Amino acid sequence: MIKVERSFPAPVSLAQEAKKKTGSYLEPDVVDRLKQDFQNKCYICGLSDL
Repeated sequence: MIKVERSFPAPVSLAQEAKKKTGSYLEPDVVDRLKQDFQNKCYICGLSDL
């Protein structure tokens, strides 16, 4: 796993989805933040084009 400094605060939809029984991480603001924080690379192996 690659160490990455994540941006704060967390996306708004994460708090909303956490309240649900079957919340999702596939909200657009979450996906955009992950792409930004990990520079469009895999968070495990660091390969790009994922």
